[in-house]
Amino acid sequence: MTPAFRTRVAVLSPAGVRVTVVRTAPPPHRSAVTAPFADVHVCADPDRREDGRWHEYADVLGGSRPLPVRRAERRVVGVLDRHPGCLVAAVPRADGGCVAGVRGGRLLVALPVGGVVPSVRQWVAFASLLHSWLVAGYSVDALRTVVLDGGAGAGHGGAGAARVRVVRL
Repeated sequence: MTPAFRTRVAVLSPAGVRVTVVRTAPPPHRSAVTAPFADVHVCADPDRREDGRWHEYADVLGGSRPLPVRRAERRVVGVLDRHPGCLVAAVPRADGGCVAGVRGGRLLVALPVGGVVPSVRQWVAFASLLHSWLVAGYSVDALRTVVLDGGAGAGHGGAGAARVRVVRL
């Protein structure tokens, strides 16, 4: 069995800094986020046929194929439209950023700051964190900066800590 991938995440918001750990099992993912945003949810990849049976049950659908900016935005909207049980959908962008959409129509963009572009696994951790953030009752408007460490476990491509700035579309 392949070990889980762990990403330490620091969230900077007007309320201060909060640190948590996102554990993601191999696809189809079961993500677990530690306190203060404690949450367990199903995360699947809408780009993987093997995950197809999980799409309708997934709380988070995190894509693995980077797309051009506008196509990534359309893909997120389409995934949310097709899967009403999904709270968060995210697709990495070809420019190194990531588009995330939340149920209700909000689109966010996470843009790398400081030169380190997050890996696909780190973007999945970002989407899981966003789900947990919302379930804990926080607003997406409060997200400003998220720091994703390089992670550990299977599939880790050696990425370093990535700092991303979260903006609303």
